[in-house]
Amino acid sequence: MKQLTIKTAFVDTVVILIVIFCGSYFGNAMPIRLITVACLIMALIEVIVSNHYADNGKANQKVGFNVAMTIMLLSAICLLLNYQLDWRYYIICLGMALACDACGLFFGRIFGGNHTPWFCRRLSPNKTYAGYLGELLIALLAGSLGMWLLGIPPYWTNILFVLTGWIACAAGDLVGSGTKRELGIKHSSDYLIDLPILGKIEVLMRSRHGFLDCMDSASFAIIYFTLLQQLGR
Repeated sequence: MKQLTIKTAFVDTVVILIVIFCGSYFGNAMPIRLITVACLIMALIEVIVSNHYADNGKANQKVGFNVAMTIMLLSAICLLLNYQLDWRYYIICLGMALACDACGLFFGRIFGGNHTPWFCRRLSPNKTYAGYLGELLIALLAGSLGMWLLGIPPYWTNILFVLTGWIACAAGDLVGSGTKRELGIKHSSDYLIDLPILGKIEVLMRSRHGFLDCMDSASFAIIYFTLLQQLGR
């Protein structure tokens, strides 16, 4: 099961990154924006549909994470639609988010042990210090290499995102975990996988894990990065 989880996370991340890089091949941010907005919309649909179908009293009483995740997804969608950034910035932003998501899981499974940070014991008890350290190291590596390979100018906003963007990604992952716990589900696609149209989209695009499992970190990263860019102008 652990090997399957790691393999699925790795394959899903590679597939999405390939799609992003193929879109960026045209030197135009529009394909990347459209793909990202579509994924965020699917994640939002997962939250709404899961909250409707979840037969769980906690989901009706504790709506804090549901509301927070909904607001974050809507905010990320609005920012993508209203602010047009260089296509290289989208790759850095999404690349760091996906790297944190996949490598945090990988490092946690391989080197995790039984030490769980106090701030995520109730939200994500499987998280470990090794997982967060892995997210930090890989995010720094991915961001630094991305800036160098893509020729992104070393503005202070770009450097700050490379150094601290993993914090936003980790926060998004925790909010996503809290949302799923409130809904009483393991994967965000649990209530969509058997639906006629949405279920087929889940199978084709994100396997059985769901869009929210991938886009929770990305939504926070998009918001953080876009605000930094606007602050630096």
